[in-house]
Amino acid sequence: MHGRRMIVLADAHVHLHDCADPAVLLEAAARNFRTHAPRERWTGALLLAETAGRSWFDEVRRANGAVAGPWRVERGSDEDTLVAACGRARLAIVAGCQVVAAERVEVLALLTRERIPDGLTLDATIAAALGSGGIAVLPWGVGKWLGARGRRVIAALESWAGQPVYAGDNASRPWPWPEPAAFEVARRAGRAVLPGTDPLPLRGAERRVGSYGVRIEAIAATATVLRALLAGGAPPALHAFGGPDAPWRVLGEQLRLRAAQGRAA
Repeated sequence: MHGRRMIVLADAHVHLHDCADPAVLLEAAARNFRTHAPRERWTGALLLAETAGRSWFDEVRRANGAVAGPWRVERGSDEDTLVAACGRARLAIVAGCQVVAAERVEVLALLTRERIPDGLTLDATIAAALGSGGIAVLPWGVGKWLGARGRRVIAALESWAGQPVYAGDNASRPWPWPEPAAFEVARRAGRAVLPGTDPLPLRGAERRVGSYGVRIEAIAATATVLRALLAGGAPPALHAFGGPDAPWRVLGEQLRLRAAQGRAA
């Protein structure tokens, strides 16, 4: 690839839940990215992982744009990218979805607009993500990599070695906790760990977006460019910025989430 390179600060696990305010999310992302901005030329990217029933990205594309408070969201230079602008601030928003495999393991199909149904086997889900031209990320989650599910994650990372299949870290893994064994398996398989914030479906949780992610050197923050880098045979050097939350914040959010789920039951 030719052209002047920049640093892309990418949050690789972004949800826009029904309870989230898009304007708050975008403003928080811009602010959090600036906190970790390098001296070099840089831009921010939000890699969406929309869940079943959510299609905000496609809704914006069909409407030829959207307004979120002071932010204007418009189509980007490729079909898998939107650009959010507010004054001089610019953020790339890249399509992707979160899928739950039959084994109850979550998979993020990133850098693609293709929607993959829940309920396929784990291998079929990963194959569908890669077949769509995107990458697959197996994201860590509280209690989701224990026992048989954790062993399935490790087996998948080993069996898909050499393919663009990554392990994913997120801000809900408290900083004192040791890294799960799957992270080292992913590194041995030739793929780094892709971190993101993974905001929970709680009001205000969108304010963490952009506080944990990965630095990528690229010529642009578009799905086309990031896909070529992350799905290529020789992935680029990736360096995390930010980090997981404090234990008391993680515990507080988990208690709020369970209370909200109990009220909805």
